[in-house]
Amino acid sequence: MKSPHDRYTTGAYLLHNPAWDIKDSPWKAEKVVDILKALECSPKSICEVGCGARGVLAELHHTFPEAELFGYDIAPDAAKFWNQHTWAEIHFEIGDFFVLNRRQFDILLVLDVVEYLQDPFNFLGRLRNYAETFVFHISIDLSALNAMR
Repeated sequence: MKSPHDRYTTGAYLLHNPAWDIKDSPWKAEKVVDILKALECSPKSICEVGCGARGVLAELHHTFPEAELFGYDIAPDAAKFWNQHTWAEIHFEIGDFFVLNRRQFDILLVLDVVEYLQDPFNFLGRLRNYAETFVFHISIDLSALNAMR
């Protein structure tokens, strides 16, 4: 693999994660809800960059049913999981968020993405004009791959 993104665009991630870690979605969504409630947010739009199987956005629909939901992911294989969340009416795009997106959101979620980027500082700097409020989850697990980066 040439870059950390290759594992998502070549099918390698699905091969090693056949459930796409969707079991973690309720927990992540619960933490996002706790943060947004503490901030007293009533978002009209929520976007998740790196949304994978859309599980977090689908869970957020229960708490914020009036919010428009948007998800972006670079992994074509993630689409295999989307049909289970059609009721949540999530607008989804496969590809680079910075290339495809043309709007600003009330809330932008970046959950378990930053730690896999080659240049996280550039990525974070580019995000700044796309939302009023950001929620990040950055895994602090140290692996050999992360240590080498």
